[in-house]
Amino acid sequence: ADSGEVVEVCSSPGEVANSPVAGHQYLLQKAGDADEEFSDALDQDHDRWYSNHMVWNTATLNAPDQLRQRVAWALSSIFVVSGNSISRTEQVESWATYYDIFVAHAFNDFKTILKSVAFNPLMAEMLTFKGSKSLAYQVERNGVLLYPDENFAREIMQLFSIGLFMLNEDGTKVVDESTGEHIPTYTNSDVVNFSRGWTNFVDRQDQRDNIEAEWDLGFVPNALEPMELPTSEGRDVFPKTELKVNEKRGYIGDNVPRCDALPPKAWLKKGATYHFR
Repeated sequence: ADSGEVVEVCSSPGEVANSPVAGHQYLLQKAGDADEEFSDALDQDHDRWYSNHMVWNTATLNAPDQLRQRVAWALSSIFVVSGNSISRTEQVESWATYYDIFVAHAFNDFKTILKSVAFNPLMAEMLTFKGSKSLAYQVERNGVLLYPDENFAREIMQLFSIGLFMLNEDGTKVVDESTGEHIPTYTNSDVVNFSRGWTNFVDRQDQRDNIEAEWDLGFVPNALEPMELPTSEGRDVFPKTELKVNEKRGYIGDNVPRCDALPPKAWLKKGATYHFR
């Protein structure tokens, strides 16, 4: 909001002010300069696509919390996003923000990591569910029988969590005694069902002046803030079943109170206070 005297700028998760002690080493918008290619100066020209490597190498190799950095690297090798699939190869801040999920939550619980990854715009572009619409929306609005994108709904199980087959405690695959076949953890019907839960996610905010932008390429959506559900239009609003566990299957959200049933300021921890600056 711009009152004429004060400008309020919303920050990104984990964003902090620059440390004056650290200086300004990375001039992200500069083009290559052969005269400074072998210079040992901190502020030397370089092509933008090298910036990701420079930032990561410097931050990771010099960080005092090396165990955290190694866990973050391992997690990033599981929840993979790739420049080959996302047209943001010359950006730095969006990739660093995604990687910071694993640095920040290296020792946190798996649910928190998975939720942060799922709401990140880069993952939504990588596994193609950003902007996915419900079947009802496609039929009513466009007159086509087009189901929601199933890519992320499948990979969140196959690659990121439970894998393809049920396992015993020793890691061996569970065998169905009646058929002699390995028991799958999910079916294609589960994938179709879960894909309905990932409909209508979009970028949360437009670009703002205090983050990296590429105005010469036209409008580039803000890839720092978590995505949001702006409206119910395009969203699959019908109940979604859970995976079958011990031959039982419930619905996602069972026993979870509706937002309109929560008390005021339910998002604050007990005893917490807040103020506006």
